[in-house]
Amino acid sequence: MNLGEMRTEAMANGFDPIMFGAVRMNRFLNDGYLYICAQVSYTGDEAVLDFPTAAGVALYPQPVDASDFRSLRETTRNVQLDPVSLRDVDRSSPASTGCPRCYALNGQNFQLWPVPDDVYQLECRYWQLPALMVLDTDVPNLPAMWHWLIWSWAVAQAFRAEDDVQRAGAWDARFQKGLSDFSANVKFRADMPTRARSMWDPEPALGRYRRPY
Repeated sequence: MNLGEMRTEAMANGFDPIMFGAVRMNRFLNDGYLYICAQVSYTGDEAVLDFPTAAGVALYPQPVDASDFRSLRETTRNVQLDPVSLRDVDRSSPASTGCPRCYALNGQNFQLWPVPDDVYQLECRYWQLPALMVLDTDVPNLPAMWHWLIWSWAVAQAFRAEDDVQRAGAWDARFQKGLSDFSANVKFRADMPTRARSMWDPEPALGRYRRPY
């Protein structure tokens, strides 16, 4: 379904076209679209950002359209950087330089450790928030069988705007059930290690951090 078809489907639930014109209903549809993509990381949302490091610079901006991150890799040696906590970085030697081996999320940035001592090419794999649908012919980046989730969200918001709490709740329940089914059906299967670091680890400093090969 495209944007125009989803808006028609939503409006078919008896909404006043004056109160719910194309602009307002399109906003509901796009809000639902972004919410779905932010909640479920799946292969159709995957994107890649390549960027170089600079000697002496530890902070690098994250992709502005990211909903979640999958990995950060140094491509020359084909080495994946280990995700660590910002606390780990803070407790490690700030004077350490070399090829980055770890990264922490620091606000809207990646903070690399050790601090790069040269130019290294990094590749960030992440799940991307889509561009808003603007034209009636725009099609969402979701499998076609799940397009109904978008207009179901819009219907719930429109009933809520009418103060029809009962119908809004019914459509919310339908949407949440569908979102759960969608997640189970298409969600990316994690390929990261699932074993947590031992709470008895005597040395949290990254200088002695061992990669779990």
